[in-house]
Amino acid sequence: MPRKLGQRAQDFREKWLAPSGGWLGELVIFISDLTGVWDVIIIAGVFVCAWIVVRTSPMEISMVLALVFDLTIPLQYYNNEYLRKKHAEHLENYWPSLMMGCLIEGVCFFLLHPDLFTLVVCLKTSAMTILWMIRDQDGLPIKVQSPFDPSGRRSSGGGSVRDSDGRSSSRRSGGSDPPPRTSRDSSRTSSTRPETSKSSSSQPPKPSSSSQAPETSERSETKPSSSGSSTPSNMPTSKNVSNPYKYLHRAGYSDPAIAGMILALNAAEKDRAKKQMNAWVQEKDRKEIERRDKRYSESAKKAGWPKKFEQGAEESGGGKTTLAIPQEAIEKAEASMKSKKVPSEERKKVMDLLKHPKSEKELRAAGKILSDMGIPVKLPKRGEGGESSSSGHEMGESDGHGGYRDIQLSKDTVQTLNQAMAQKQWSKEDHVKWLAYIQRPLSRREFERKVIPLAKSLNVYIGGGYTGGGPHRFDFEKLAEIKGKIKSRCGVDSGMADHMIVHAINQRTSKEAKDMLNRWVSKGIKRDEFEKLRKTAPDWA
Repeated sequence: MPRKLGQRAQDFREKWLAPSGGWLGELVIFISDLTGVWDVIIIAGVFVCAWIVVRTSPMEISMVLALVFDLTIPLQYYNNEYLRKKHAEHLENYWPSLMMGCLIEGVCFFLLHPDLFTLVVCLKTSAMTILWMIRDQDGLPIKVQSPFDPSGRRSSGGGSVRDSDGRSSSRRSGGSDPPPRTSRDSSRTSSTRPETSKSSSSQPPKPSSSSQAPETSERSETKPSSSGSSTPSNMPTSKNVSNPYKYLHRAGYSDPAIAGMILALNAAEKDRAKKQMNAWVQEKDRKEIERRDKRYSESAKKAGWPKKFEQGAEESGGGKTTLAIPQEAIEKAEASMKSKKVPSEERKKVMDLLKHPKSEKELRAAGKILSDMGIPVKLPKRGEGGESSSSGHEMGESDGHGGYRDIQLSKDTVQTLNQAMAQKQWSKEDHVKWLAYIQRPLSRREFERKVIPLAKSLNVYIGGGYTGGGPHRFDFEKLAEIKGKIKSRCGVDSGMADHMIVHAINQRTSKEAKDMLNRWVSKGIKRDEFEKLRKTAPDWA
């Protein structure tokens, strides 16, 4: 029983106080850490003291004190730019309720006896505090449930607790299914196997790992998994939750809404995404489902769904293929045909060919069409499974997945990797393939998915500075200057500074990216923002 009570107290802190508690949550957590008393007991004491003060005060003073209590926590979030963006939906839902409560309180001021009026004030303030605390930053009710289980079963064992990295993990064996593994978890596990296996130390990474030969890796990445075979091909990749489409579709959400939900899950922390997913799947109120459906359908539309995700830019949707024309080239072709008033039927046929080439022959035909329109596009060379050789790639060109090949490994790094491959006694074929691959221009996506796992399997440290320019094509020299300023202003090491820069330059707009970098350089980084970035920092070689 004490263990269960302690776990519930911990859940109360993580799910209620920390996200929406404001100064009250900070005060309660501080006192709890200082004294060792559970948060629930401390907040109960605060509640009793506040109730006594308001009940024993004159009518005017009790009304003012209650209003101050009702406003201070929401205004704390509203006046902080970062928190205001995160709690926009939460604040939007709170203000109408507060106005209604104040209106009722004002009427009671003139109609009720002072003793009865102070009771109404206490009840109103208690209700407003609870109304604020029971909703998360998205304005959705906080439900005390077990973390989302991909098999659809509820955990029968003990509750989950957080480990040192902030992830949820079960402490009892045999009682619950493991949480869904993310692509990052899978890549970390597979990429570290060559290091731990002594018997295979002289062999190149096996095809099951993410550090395999580049051509084979590209083809294996595009094969849909058996568990996600029913997922539409234009559905965004889910980074934090396994196969969300299946469960959200079963819960009654439409495809546009599911796309918006997946994008929202990707933007959240891993633990937070699992809890949010669980709330969505367990929802039974049809009106609430319809409200979310409308909201997330609009957010998906703003993010460019489905057009932006039809070219294989995401990889978990199933049915993706390396035979794809870059999105920007397709958009230019469509604009060109509209300006020349090409008949709609003919335009539709051309767009279908550009968007969904089914063979290398059709891919070449699509490239010829673009060439005739005066739109340059780099197509993969024949016989290489969608990957060009090092000589076929140019610095700054699109990688066909929304990124640009603007990263070039230094000669010293290439030489170190080459020597490590020779010491491992790899086959000549694999050695030559990888040596050519690491000498060509790389996108950030290729650097993270191929080069980092390769270096880890060879036990080679690559070093920092390989951030790239991001989708907004930032200048490398300026980013290098900013990196030094971020290190000194925020007190972080080189690896964390690189991760912060990568996070910033991949914001939705260039203005948001510049504002974030300028804020870090001038004001430093806030603790909660730093903790969030630290948890998402990759395990570099």
